[in-house]
Amino acid sequence: MFVLLGLLWYVLPFFAIVRAVTTPTAAFAQIGRSKVVWVVLPLVFGFLAAAYFYAFVYPSLKVAAQVALDVT
Repeated sequence: MFVLLGLLWYVLPFFAIVRAVTTPTAAFAQIGRSKVVWVVLPLVFGFLAAAYFYAFVYPSLKVAAQVALDVT
C-alpha cells in the first residue's frame, strides 16, 4: 500500500504536466488559466498541484478542449 502511494506521489505530477502540455493553449485561455503556470506548478509543488489540477482545473479544461477541437 505504501509503495503504491509513494509511486502515486511521483507519477501524478508527471501525468499532470503531460496533460497540460498536450492540451491546446486555446482551451486554457477559454477557462481563464495559463498553460505555462499549469506546466510549472506540478514541477514546483508536485503532488499537491497535480491533485488540484485534476480535481478543479482539468474537468473544465476537458470541456473547453473539446469545444476548441469541434470549432477547428
